[in-house]
Amino acid sequence: MKYRLSILILSIAASSFGQIPSTSIERRSPAADVQYTFNPPRGWKQQENDPGWTLTSPAESVIILVKPHAENDFAKAVRTTEIDSTYKVIGDPRSLDNGGKSFRVSKVLANGTTGIVDCFIMLSPNGGGVIVMALSGPANSEGAYKMGLAVASSVAFPRDFASTPSAPRPEAPMPSGSDSSWAARLSNKHLLYLYSGNGYFEERHYYICSSGTFYYKAGSGGFTPGNSDGGSYAGRSGNSGRWGVSGSTLVLQYQNGNVVRLNLTERQKSSEIGLNGNRYFIEPQPNCQ
Repeated sequence: MKYRLSILILSIAASSFGQIPSTSIERRSPAADVQYTFNPPRGWKQQENDPGWTLTSPAESVIILVKPHAENDFAKAVRTTEIDSTYKVIGDPRSLDNGGKSFRVSKVLANGTTGIVDCFIMLSPNGGGVIVMALSGPANSEGAYKMGLAVASSVAFPRDFASTPSAPRPEAPMPSGSDSSWAARLSNKHLLYLYSGNGYFEERHYYICSSGTFYYKAGSGGFTPGNSDGGSYAGRSGNSGRWGVSGSTLVLQYQNGNVVRLNLTERQKSSEIGLNGNRYFIEPQPNCQ
């Protein structure tokens, strides 16, 4: 894997890219005993290998690797990537809305260019999980990250993966929000995040219901001028689960078992709140009716 990764990033220090995620691929890996689905980018070359998939942009400027892992915590899952001390960590790890984590590393290659690897790690409630790695060069690393994020956000773990019946997975206790001013403020509201700039847009939607259920949708995309692969890229994902408030933290338990905690903060306008430092608009919504 280490040698193959170096060869791959050596071959893609090129121009920008972009396409649109297409239909879902379902895959079960006997090696890691993980069943998962994901949305590959439309128009990209798709090669199934052991133990996962290699996705290549039409101009072969970006490669995305999708593979299962058998670990049950992020630290051990990172080790399965075989990224070692020859790679330089860039920035801080990021938490994903689906409960996963991502980080970026770079490496100076034999030809003097720099390879960039964005790594996204997801854990399955059934054990193990999936790693998505977006390989690019500096010129298109931001677009590669966004497409890697779109693929990672589309990863899902079917509940009925086991060959034999097992006891139901107990739900983690959700905090009671009945006496919380935050819970009262969020109940039956639509929380909307919007961003656009530098040819990129992103949107996130949380529909918070008084019944204790929430629905989540997200989308992103953009346009890169001069792109030989068409220039546009987009992704969309969605999920649902149970919500609660603990102090000033919004706790979201997704149906797949992942739990996400978002810090709640006040903003100057009453029609806005902060979630992990990002501005969200608060709107009434009929989706819980």
